[in-house]
Amino acid sequence: MRLRRLPIIACLLLMAAAAAGGAGAPDIRETKLPNGLTILTKEVRVAPVVSVNIFYGVGSRNERTGITGASHLLEHMMFKGSKNYPKGQLEELIRERGGVSNAATWTDFTYYWELLQSDYLELALKLEADRMRGALFDPKDLASEMTVVRSELEGNENSPDTLLWNLVNATAFTAHPYQWPVIGWRPDVEGMTRDDIYGYYQSHYGPNNATVVIVGDIDTAQAVALVRKHFGAIKPIPQPRKVHTQEPLQRGLRRAHLTLAGSSDRVLMGWKIPSGSHPDNYALDLLEQVLSGGRSSRLYQALVETGLATDAYAYSASKTDPSLFYMGATAQEGRSHEELEKALLAEAAKIRAEPPSEEELARAKRQIEASFVFSNDDVRSQAQLIGHFAHTVGLKKLAEYIPSIQKTTAEHVRKAAVRYLVDETRTVGMFTPSGPSAAAAGGGGPAESVQVERERWSTEGWPHYRPATANAAGAVGSAAKPTPAKPAPKAKTAATAPAPRQRLMKPVRTVLGNGITLIVLSNPANPSISIGGSLRAGSWADAPGKQGTASFAAAMLKRGTTTLNSLASATAVEEMGASVSFSAGLENTGIGGRCLSRDFEKWLALFADALKDPAFAPEELEKLRRQELSSLAQERESPENLAERALMNRLYPAAHPYHPGTIEENEKSYRAIGASDLEAFHSKRMGPRGMILTVVGDIEPARCRELVEKALGGWRAQSDTSRAAIAQVKAAGPGFEYIRVPDKTETTVAYGWPSALKRSSPDYYAAAVMNDILGGSVLSSRLGKKIRAQLGLVYDVSTGFRASLGAGPWTAALGTNPKSAARAVQELEKEIERMKTAGPTAEEVRQARQYITGVLSLRLATNAGIASFLHSAEFHGLGLDYLNQFRTLYGKVTQAEVREAAKAHLHPEGATLVVAGPDERFSDVRSNAPKDSKQP
Repeated sequence: MRLRRLPIIACLLLMAAAAAGGAGAPDIRETKLPNGLTILTKEVRVAPVVSVNIFYGVGSRNERTGITGASHLLEHMMFKGSKNYPKGQLEELIRERGGVSNAATWTDFTYYWELLQSDYLELALKLEADRMRGALFDPKDLASEMTVVRSELEGNENSPDTLLWNLVNATAFTAHPYQWPVIGWRPDVEGMTRDDIYGYYQSHYGPNNATVVIVGDIDTAQAVALVRKHFGAIKPIPQPRKVHTQEPLQRGLRRAHLTLAGSSDRVLMGWKIPSGSHPDNYALDLLEQVLSGGRSSRLYQALVETGLATDAYAYSASKTDPSLFYMGATAQEGRSHEELEKALLAEAAKIRAEPPSEEELARAKRQIEASFVFSNDDVRSQAQLIGHFAHTVGLKKLAEYIPSIQKTTAEHVRKAAVRYLVDETRTVGMFTPSGPSAAAAGGGGPAESVQVERERWSTEGWPHYRPATANAAGAVGSAAKPTPAKPAPKAKTAATAPAPRQRLMKPVRTVLGNGITLIVLSNPANPSISIGGSLRAGSWADAPGKQGTASFAAAMLKRGTTTLNSLASATAVEEMGASVSFSAGLENTGIGGRCLSRDFEKWLALFADALKDPAFAPEELEKLRRQELSSLAQERESPENLAERALMNRLYPAAHPYHPGTIEENEKSYRAIGASDLEAFHSKRMGPRGMILTVVGDIEPARCRELVEKALGGWRAQSDTSRAAIAQVKAAGPGFEYIRVPDKTETTVAYGWPSALKRSSPDYYAAAVMNDILGGSVLSSRLGKKIRAQLGLVYDVSTGFRASLGAGPWTAALGTNPKSAARAVQELEKEIERMKTAGPTAEEVRQARQYITGVLSLRLATNAGIASFLHSAEFHGLGLDYLNQFRTLYGKVTQAEVREAAKAHLHPEGATLVVAGPDERFSDVRSNAPKDSKQP
């Protein structure tokens, strides 16, 4: 799995969240075993959930020329079985207990994690201890996994942002290992042998080069005893070779230029900065926040608001060794990389000349403090952040961080800019499109998503910030046929994973006089509040020729009201360290946000002002229009977006809400939308009737209702209160489309048909279990085991229904080497047909039931997860008791019901296949291929 470049807030969050404890801090306990293993524990007794992480002090900085990518490839191989657990069994044991697991590699460390109910803490520790020194390295597994890693490499090479990121680092560093991508250079990765990887494993994976981090519903003494029991007897390894290479002093500006097919110019600059332990990092982190901490930040205002860029960002890379301070931007249509560079340098010069204002500095500090509080809502994030600092700058920095940030002055920030943002240490990378990314083949972008109930656990270690440039790489564990080993412990035989001990109050549902449904659940464990919900307005209600009206209207809610202009609105929210979001989906407009509990009344007033009195200022609409048109153009760079859009266009007729239209059609519609269209849409569709608002956190239901009544009770109902009515479509027969996307190394496959499944369908739960078995997880689904683990054809493969108020499609997606695309499609159809004709085994059904109920239970461990869950239950009419009933509803699904669901909903005979890739042509290899499908 790849760790993406840490974002503005996330990087600061790493520092701030971990600052809750550290050396001498009462809530994080450090224990050292005689064999050198470090144990860090933190008790968080909010929900019966635990996050188990093991960090190894090895990443790409420990590699050398010839073995770049070894840390990442080793991470892949750690999922290929160990002494006592055959290949694939780790994932199955965690999965059937309703847990999730994964791993990631970064420049400075590699880590593995499990998130599961706290009753299974010992199982997670036992699994990790077994593979610390007992991992198996079968040459056959390495050969198959090499193709998976190659697919991941090719996926990276499809992204101009990733390529530019790698180019800048390779140019900025001439000696230090930070110069190469964590995933490695392709010749090195392909040239590594089994002995190379095994030797690297033996040299770096041992107790004296590892830290076990446990956060959650634990008793510290018992947890430490379990770690001692399973890890204590493992002998230490010889001390790994230290990284002694120091980057020579850079004595002049460096430039690098990348030219490929694409649509938008880009610039990325990096200046040399000291290691993460240097005291100047506090000022650099605040500098990052001032420059790019939200819509009120300097870069956003100077580049995005002026129509120069679609995004602009800064990032201070706090690492073990000296690294870079980055600034970058992506151009809007018609703007050049020269203009981007000039504007970025102007902002650097400005901060060198004048310190940030007291208001800017105070806002940056409050944002950091708020993100610290928010992080305490998630045990997984806390565990990963603690481990991050233990393996980079040390535990002492954790307790020092917030006080040091508070002591940092505006002049400190300016002096840091003067010291580090200088031309002598600057490296500039430029991306210039050489030509169009893809033919206008009806593709271009993703169809709009609809409500989904399944929790999608991210495989990213931390959030990412656009552009999604990768500074790290990693693997998702895979599974295939088992190898002889000792029998593993059996899972409990219950129909579902055991219900966790619920410690939260029951939600309180109220319908206000104007039609707003308010659902409040009080959780005083953390002084924060998460908000979710929706309005009935969605893109289904867009007028012909004005596609995008709902999306524009939702976006404009954050761009000023009749009392606050766009900048003032953004500043008011961001100075609290809070967030608010409005996003139009197909069936509704989603609502989201979070704030500290002390700021909820102020947050609610700003939220209500945005909803009730948006200005729809023409100048703001033009800014939004330029950004959206540029984003449409950038979609042509993405084979995934092109394939997805083309698939949906082929599955649904032009007048259907699920038909996204071509990029060209969208561009025409976007240009036609005027302020009067948005005002009319707001008046007609965006109102309190049918609105759902879920509030979860440190607030009492009665107080919350009082504040919501005050802020929104007088809001008058919209003129049209109808819900989305979406016609069901039958498959028109097999279809095919090939989209050539030049200068790409990976081919994307999108495949599917119109489904009849709605969220209200009686067989929804059976269909969800069936899909989970077929392709719900790359770790353990049939498709994952066959196409990825056994055959090594793909890095990722997934399937899913889009069942909501309407019956969305069933789709499958995968990325593969162009030479493997035909075989991957054939194997995909074989597995679909096998499920349709033979159905699942009883054991597969049992495991899927336990996994789904367990993962949904884990979702209830955070305020945001609960708010989303409650909204979904209300939106689909499931009732508040669904919080307690979902385990039973999934748990009673039978093998026969899943078999019938497969017969009813899997229709490969009528599937449409869309392939987007670099080849001149691609032939449809299916047995039922349309006659004209042999041509691109």
